[in-house]
Amino acid sequence: LIEIERLALQGDGVGRIAYQGKEEGKVAFVPYSLPGETIRGQKVLEKKTYGRWLPEAIVRRSPDRIAPPCPYHFQPHFWGIWCGGCNWQHFLVEKQRETKRRLVSETLSRLGRFADLPEIDLIHSENSWRYRNTVQIAFGIRRDKVISGFRAPDSHEIVDIDDCLLQSSASVRIFKNVRQTVRVLGLEPYVKQKDCGWLKHLLIRSSEDGSALVILVTRNGSFSEQKRFLQLIRSECPEVVSIYQNLQPVTTKVITGPTWIHLWGAKKLEEKLCGLRLTYSPGAFFQVNTNAASLLYQKAIQEAAIEPGMTVLDLYCGVGGLTLMAAQL
Repeated sequence: LIEIERLALQGDGVGRIAYQGKEEGKVAFVPYSLPGETIRGQKVLEKKTYGRWLPEAIVRRSPDRIAPPCPYHFQPHFWGIWCGGCNWQHFLVEKQRETKRRLVSETLSRLGRFADLPEIDLIHSENSWRYRNTVQIAFGIRRDKVISGFRAPDSHEIVDIDDCLLQSSASVRIFKNVRQTVRVLGLEPYVKQKDCGWLKHLLIRSSEDGSALVILVTRNGSFSEQKRFLQLIRSECPEVVSIYQNLQPVTTKVITGPTWIHLWGAKKLEEKLCGLRLTYSPGAFFQVNTNAASLLYQKAIQEAAIEPGMTVLDLYCGVGGLTLMAAQL
């Protein structure tokens, strides 16, 4: 049994092993657990000073635990593969925010060695679901069937999904249409273990008005069914305003490669934020939560206290939203 004491920066519960013979007292990291819980688990990693365990059963349950809304999230007693995208869906949102604030304070005190920290304010969007404007879907084959979804934790295995509660409904609809088109046209997904195949990932970037930019990440530049693919996606997904192909020829954790091929439509996606009209290309950086980005930008400009005549450097500026807001001052 493991008694969970706190949460770590990456979201795991941290506790001590109890009633386990020679391992008693050893530090244990347990994903999908909460402080105050007693967990019976299965060891998946052993190091000299700590171990990592997966929960098999919750012997004592935290009052802050809720049932994960997503069917692909980890559940005790579920020994299939589960999605590695979320790790706190079992945790009340209000408690998530409190924990994040505490983790920031602890990190500044322990690692940054700041003394007498002021109270940390937490700024957050009201949207807990359907807020992401970017999604990266992996493609593969299982039992001769094209599958697509997210990776399982610490694994190359793909969890085949039909929905993601963090993505917009339009983004999910586009993803499912692309998957069906891939199956109909016989496009071959990439298989990492054999280093063969063609389609590696699907990237979708969407704006608040529902427009979307679609990118196929492929192993090489060949695309024999390009014309038919464009016809089908354009007819089934009217919200798609741009389609690109990205070439990633090497086996790497980096999803996109250096070569972008514009196949159809607009070359950039447009977004309106804080009174600005921003346009960005498929590989440009933009905050994944548009509503939260608006709050973040406004707070950053307020804290910067910019006055006329100042010289302002915006480093790693992405699409340049903060730069343009600063320029207005």
